[in-house]
Amino acid sequence: LRVSDTLMEKYFAAADKVVDKLFANDAAKAKLLNPKPDAKLTEREAAKKILATLVRRAFRRPAADADVERLLGFYDKA
Repeated sequence: LRVSDTLMEKYFAAADKVVDKLFANDAAKAKLLNPKPDAKLTEREAAKKILATLVRRAFRRPAADADVERLLGFYDKA
């Protein structure tokens, strides 16, 4: 599967607009980044729960552990 450079640039530009709008809206940001880490939930555990929700929505199926763990690898490197 190949995507042209132009199409990829348009995709990233659209994604930037979505992220900018999302993070300008505190209510939307709070809904997306929930749960928050606390005394009972580490930062990584919170990230795992958030990613599981995003994977379920993006893939329109239950989040497989392998999918979430793969994305957590990016979190761990950040």
